[in-house]
Amino acid sequence: VRPEHLRLVTHAQNRQNHSGPMRTNKTSGVRGVSWYSQTNRWVVHVRHKTVGYFHSLEEAEAAAIAERNRVYTHNDLDRV
Repeated sequence: VRPEHLRLVTHAQNRQNHSGPMRTNKTSGVRGVSWYSQTNRWVVHVRHKTVGYFHSLEEAEAAAIAERNRVYTHNDLDRV
């Protein structure tokens, strides 16, 4: 580990850089996106908020990334 590659962050800021899906979102393989069978659409959740329902996984993933970039200040993984 090279200390110059590290930065001091809180636990919450560190969680913003979590990569991959959470255990509850394993149906899609995309973080914050899961299948909602009642509407037959993909649903996006970011920070306990429902962002929306989408017909395609690609649309849902884009919406999840956009919302995470909006609300998380240390979200380096989703930034281009």
